Amino acid sequence: MKNKFNSGMALLALIIFSHTLFAGGWIQQQSSTTNNLYWVKFTNNLTGYAVGDIGTILKTTNGGVNWVSETSGTSEPLFSCSFYDADHGCAVGGTGKILLTTNGGANWNVITSPTTSVLESVQFLNSSLGYITTLDGQCLSTTNGGTSWQIICTQISTRTNHYTPCFVNAATGFIGEDGGYVSKTTNGGINWDDAYSGIGSNDPLYCVNFANSLTGYTTGANGSIFRSTDGANNWTTDYLNNSDTTVYYGVYTFNANVIYLAAEAGIILATTNGGSTWYTEPSGVNTIMYSVQFTSINEGWAIGQNGVILHTTDGGAIGIQSISSEIPKGFSLSQNYPNPFNPSTKIRFDISKSSNTKIVVYDAIGREVETLVNQMLTAGKYETDWNASKYSSGIYFYRLITGEFTEVKKMILIK
Repeated sequence: MKNKFNSGMALLALIIFSHTLFAGGWIQQQSSTTNNLYWVKFTNNLTGYAVGDIGTILKTTNGGVNWVSETSGTSEPLFSCSFYDADHGCAVGGTGKILLTTNGGANWNVITSPTTSVLESVQFLNSSLGYITTLDGQCLSTTNGGTSWQIICTQISTRTNHYTPCFVNAATGFIGEDGGYVSKTTNGGINWDDAYSGIGSNDPLYCVNFANSLTGYTTGANGSIFRSTDGANNWTTDYLNNSDTTVYYGVYTFNANVIYLAAEAGIILATTNGGSTWYTEPSGVNTIMYSVQFTSINEGWAIGQNGVILHTTDGGAIGIQSISSEIPKGFSLSQNYPNPFNPSTKIRFDISKSSNTKIVVYDAIGREVETLVNQMLTAGKYETDWNASKYSSGIYFYRLITGEFTEVKKMILIK
């Protein structure tokens, strides 16, 4: 009886270990709270913070395996936090509530605020310079690492509400607002130009994020995603589904090509090709997701309603589905199906060991038209889709590329 029990426990441990080792996509972590979490910030792959309702501040030092609640000294909601090194950080929210830590969150001190407005966001550019924006459109700055703050702009624009901004450097910043507007500053938040509309939406833009001073994305309560490549002067609709009323709350640009969005109903949307193709990643939850952040191309966290924290080590398996737990004997690329197709087709491939993996589509004369997969994958059998609705009929080729294997196959698009 004892031997059977031990054997059963060993088998269970092996199953759990195998699941942990080979699980892909987004995995839910134990957050130790049921309070809504609004912002996540990691200073490296191990150390991170999440803030939320009732003064909640959570910290992890092991990549989210454990989250410990820290004493904030406030019961007001905290909407944002920012760190400029492992020890020095700031959390803001409520009616002018500013908290500062200089010892990695062991203690949080209340800093005198020059306003009683709702503080929407905080962002540090370096060890001295930081910005806070308020819901009603004030902009605050610090030049001494958050020890004191001054109001440098009393009214960003005439819009009622102003949401999460993004400063790309000490001078240039962007902020989403009501009515489908994005305002921009080029002098460190002192003055804002609100002429950057032209987005084609009259809905609030809850989030805006720029990879650099030119390329950025914004979205909100409209089911659409908008992109600018000229510093917010002009916008194009990157993603539009007229039947989609999804509300997006957070956007994170890892670089100009890799972007993630957090939304209601557990939706995490992602692209790896600068918005040419967007994929909905399986999150396993149905709650509102408010914020998402990555520390590397594969390692990321998303947080949201009811204390939900999600973690991925494979980029969320963008556009990819694991179709079998079986470990293949070798690398292989299958023929797409259906073929011919219009406008979508599926591509299956096998990865026999963890590898940096790419699936690239080329046109008939060998020009690269789209990258469907570009990330580290663990061993397994996978499937990805290609939606060719924006391409013309003809012959295309798709190629599987890993560190030690490559294979090409032909497919036919007929419209």
